Amino acid sequence: FYKLLNNGLCEVISFTVPRKSELFQDDLYPDTAAEEHAITADEWINGKDANPKLV
Repeated sequence: FYKLLNNGLCEVISFTVPRKSELFQDDLYPDTAAEEHAITADEWINGKDANPKLV
């Protein structure tokens, strides 16, 4: 996170989210778009639509 200061500078703000478990916390790391395309350019030009692949 960033905090904008009155002098035009940007200050980095870090924080720790306390958790009871050391296991992976999926609520902190939601799915994001994968590097693999869901459809090709030709498929898109031909009118096909698809949701992005998520990881």
